Amino acid sequence: PAWIDYSNERVQLQTFGAVLEVADTLLGRRVLDIGCGRGALCQLTQVLGATQITGVDLASDALAKLTAQFSSIQW
Repeated sequence: PAWIDYSNERVQLQTFGAVLEVADTLLGRRVLDIGCGRGALCQLTQVLGATQITGVDLASDALAKLTAQFSSIQW
């Protein structure tokens, strides 16, 4: 359904907003993103101060590219 289509930028932003609201602060926190896709949430949480970030997804080719680009995040 369209309301959960993560290729839709609006849905992604709503999800990011919900995560940030619940987390309060990410400074020094650990993050686990299951179904990380292209890694946008992992990258955002790193910018916002999370220190240990893990992204998990079934798309191993995408994870290989993310590993090459963002080695400080565990994919």
